[in-house]
Amino acid sequence: TAYIRSNLTYHSFEALGMFLAAVGLAVAAVPEGLPTIVTIALSIGVMKLVEKNAIIRKLTAVETLGCSTIICSDKTGTLTQNQMTVREILVNNKVIDVSGAGYEPVGKFYIENKEILPEKDETLMLLLKAATLCNDAALIRNTIRGNRWEIIGDPTEGALLTLSAKVSNDFLKEELELTHPRIAEVPFDSKRKAMSTIHTTNGKTYAYVKGAPEQIVNKSTKISLNGQIIDFDNDNRQKTLDINNEMASAALRVLGYAYKEVEKKEEYDENDEKDLIFLGLTGMIDPPRQEVKDALVKVKRAGMKAKMITGDNPKTAIAIANELKLTTGEVNAITGTDLNHMDDKELEEKVEDIAVFARTSPEHKVRICQALKNKGHVVAMTGDGINDARALKIADIGISMGITGTDVTQEASDMILTDDNFATIVNAIEQGREIYGNIRKFIFYLLSSNTGEILTMFFGIMIGFTFGISGNFILPLTAITILWINLVTDGLPATALSVDPPDPHVMEKDPRDPKEGVVPIPLFINMLLIGATMCIGTLIVFAYYLPIDSLDLYLFLGFETNTKAATMAFTVLVMFQLFNVFNCRSQEESAFQLETPNKSLWIAVAISFLMQLLVIYFPPIQVAFHTRELDINDWVIVFLVSSTVLIVSEMYKILLRRRIVSKRRKLAEKILKAES
Repeated sequence: TAYIRSNLTYHSFEALGMFLAAVGLAVAAVPEGLPTIVTIALSIGVMKLVEKNAIIRKLTAVETLGCSTIICSDKTGTLTQNQMTVREILVNNKVIDVSGAGYEPVGKFYIENKEILPEKDETLMLLLKAATLCNDAALIRNTIRGNRWEIIGDPTEGALLTLSAKVSNDFLKEELELTHPRIAEVPFDSKRKAMSTIHTTNGKTYAYVKGAPEQIVNKSTKISLNGQIIDFDNDNRQKTLDINNEMASAALRVLGYAYKEVEKKEEYDENDEKDLIFLGLTGMIDPPRQEVKDALVKVKRAGMKAKMITGDNPKTAIAIANELKLTTGEVNAITGTDLNHMDDKELEEKVEDIAVFARTSPEHKVRICQALKNKGHVVAMTGDGINDARALKIADIGISMGITGTDVTQEASDMILTDDNFATIVNAIEQGREIYGNIRKFIFYLLSSNTGEILTMFFGIMIGFTFGISGNFILPLTAITILWINLVTDGLPATALSVDPPDPHVMEKDPRDPKEGVVPIPLFINMLLIGATMCIGTLIVFAYYLPIDSLDLYLFLGFETNTKAATMAFTVLVMFQLFNVFNCRSQEESAFQLETPNKSLWIAVAISFLMQLLVIYFPPIQVAFHTRELDINDWVIVFLVSSTVLIVSEMYKILLRRRIVSKRRKLAEKILKAES
């Protein structure tokens, strides 16, 4: 026999009573439905992300998405449409305008608004030949899709094939390669920012080179002007670079072209790209995606920042950044060369204030990502090339491209964008916040409910309720009733919370601190308040009905487990939790003022209530749960007592909202003071 002291008296417990009390307390402490509901919530969330063109490869990424503070994005194809069109050509120190749009090879050539015939310009034809031969893309007519012209490969190279095809069908790549077969190539390299292809023509061998204008200019010693090859002097170099800057400032992506005759041999390398004959430049535009502007507005409202990391000219990058309003105020930009001159400590000091990184390499991406992480940011990084894999691995969220991304990059990533669109990243972050918010809602619901059960069982044991006739110890709840509450009555509402409609203001809040627990301190205090309310209400009702039960002849005959007091305690606790589920829809907002209704939740609560009625009124189930029928007066007490959990939580939320408003006001005053 064991003795527990309560209210200055000792109550005797039989071994069976102690065992049942222990089992009941153990069952109350375990939220049995939690693993299942978490799995359901994550699965539904991942399916919703797929609908929004984001494939999650690692489930942990769903949680991390909601913590993201910085998005580092490529420019071409992610912030822009990735449909390049050549607008301007520089040859013979003159700028030629080109008409047409998309990949349809239809357009005309103009100098100062006067149409010209490209065939009459020898240097222009050489440039177009270089642009077509030094190219790995293909321009095709898709007969299945209404004879649409499409490209296979890189959009930049596709735009060059379209440009050449505007002259004549003889300049289609497949036609040119019949007379200029490729025998070798020196692939593009992000360090030298150029590529070369080697072709034979009429017994001679030529190298055609294209790449970043600065690199091609530096590699060239001669220039083709009006069909004549002359020294590439400083005057012509400066003119070329000035026009390159003008094109870049107009948001054009600029490439340079050169060629030279080489010896035929087994292998070629970058040494064959020296002493070139410069041909000219092309400036093409890749218009920004319209939806990205709205996405960037969301980013700023959500307390995040976006940064552009591109291999393009800094002026082109800045022009696009300004058009998209990538950041408020002046756009700070640096180049890969600037990064090379910075040590890691200096980069950490400046990285937060830099919006655009231009002329960068994959190694620079790694350094930028690491510097941001060292400053405490949660970084989402995009990439598509093989060399981007390392940066994606280091980032908190590695994001690869589904259309242009390589298999290696996709394997290294946490998330794949099936449409290569920056707006999809923002949508995924929003969805990630919603998923985590819903997980937090039902975890709070289950834990607050279990807290109520634990406190009810604990204090029920400590008080030591006894039955009036026999003086035997009696518990307000049994193991089977607690299990019913946890698995059946709680399960459906918690599942409905996992699909709760999103908070319309979810992207107007700062990112969640990754170090913050699932139940932060304000939520923990609310959980204790709710648990205490459930405990006090349940035990008061139980204590109120025990003396009434002691006068019941049915119970006098030995059916002490079938007390109305136990049935009332069981039902009050169930109703407490059904009322509590509405508290859990928002941590701060009133349950009566939420903008988005949850029909699933109402259905789940209704089903749970009907199932509880079955337990109370359906005889076969009554036997299993040892319940008694309740009359209308009993139900009035049940609803009056259990609804108090709403009142207590609403009062706490009022205090919490006042505290939050006060904090925001102080922060706003601090910002205004700093700005003044």
